[in-house]
Amino acid sequence: MSTIKFRAYGTPITEGSMVQNRVRGMRHADKKLLRWRTEVGFACQREMARLGLSMAGKNVRFRAKLTFIFDDPKSFQTGRNDIDKLQRSIFDAVSGVLYPDDSCVFQVQATKELGDEPGVVAVFTEINDDPPSKPYPGSVIKDCDIEF
Repeated sequence: MSTIKFRAYGTPITEGSMVQNRVRGMRHADKKLLRWRTEVGFACQREMARLGLSMAGKNVRFRAKLTFIFDDPKSFQTGRNDIDKLQRSIFDAVSGVLYPDDSCVFQVQATKELGDEPGVVAVFTEINDDPPSKPYPGSVIKDCDIEF
């Protein structure tokens, strides 16, 4: 597997706050989250089946590019729909489908846009290069050593 791209439709839902439930303990605050994660998981699963792919191993690293599309300008405003919580919902939705755990995602690029049909366009690319290592034991990484 090198790259998989899929689109899930529906208003993107953040995965964040938990609330106490008297009977079952903790649950997600937004009741629409389960439906959203299911839609994302199925979209990924359909594309993987179309491409004849199976779940990656636990040592495979991924780069994720996520484009969240909103059709309501209010949902698009600053202070709403934190992008880190939006991407968390995607990573958890494809856990057990694309990869065994969301810790397999090493690089992320995420954006929010206005559009006609809300949803997410997700592109996951396998990272094939060797993992980074320390320059040498006891070394200190300086600000100028970090590239963006």
